[in-house]
Amino acid sequence: GRIIALELGGNNASVVMPDADLHLAAVECARAAFATTGQRCTCTRRILVHEDVSKPLVDRLCEIATGLVVGDPRGEVFMGPLIRAEARDAALRAQQTWISRGATPLLESRPINDPFEGHYISPGILRVPRFELDESACGGDIELFAPIVRVATVKSLDEAITQCNMTRFGLAASIFTQHAASIDRFLAEARAGCINVNTGTAGASGKLPFGGLGLSGNHRPAGAFALDYCAYPVASLIESGADAPLSPGMRLHDSNTR
Repeated sequence: GRIIALELGGNNASVVMPDADLHLAAVECARAAFATTGQRCTCTRRILVHEDVSKPLVDRLCEIATGLVVGDPRGEVFMGPLIRAEARDAALRAQQTWISRGATPLLESRPINDPFEGHYISPGILRVPRFELDESACGGDIELFAPIVRVATVKSLDEAITQCNMTRFGLAASIFTQHAASIDRFLAEARAGCINVNTGTAGASGKLPFGGLGLSGNHRPAGAFALDYCAYPVASLIESGADAPLSPGMRLHDSNTR
């Protein structure tokens, strides 16, 4: 058999606490949600923002998203097209499904057909009541490879961590806060293989292990950890002495000791 390292998808969450730098948090959440037109496994799919800063954070996020330049990726743009027409149609269909199930469109994603050639859509931001595993809910556990992010409000760090972990994936997560104890708790309790602090989920170092839990894959195909899936471990015990001590309950006659 062969060892296979599977790097799969994610339903990555970012948490924004009241003491966060809101400008930094908004810029990073927008970057990580919409980079590569949302077609990156570590893109932010969910944002959990504390109720004390929900309005200013979301307002700024919408303002930044509205100003993103969409167009031919050979020019100076932030977002290019989706990979094919089916991906664009699936993204817009998922958005309408979530809205029909109770999501509130804060910035609705729309197709952009002119003057570009390609499958372009604008960024989308939806507010949902909460995140849950049920795929039939507007906050359901679905990975959408597109520039559409869902936002939910939380009352505490406890609720934020619970909601962050409300996924069968476990690839990336991030938290925005200046509070050392909150950072320590999030690093210890967030269920993800890549956890960032005061930066977005879409960013990883090739020097570090990369991968996730659950439906996000197995092993860690990056950095020194890449060796773990190129070979299998062998455990060996080697005795260099001449003695063979008897274990309790083992008896030999003197004549049979050699």
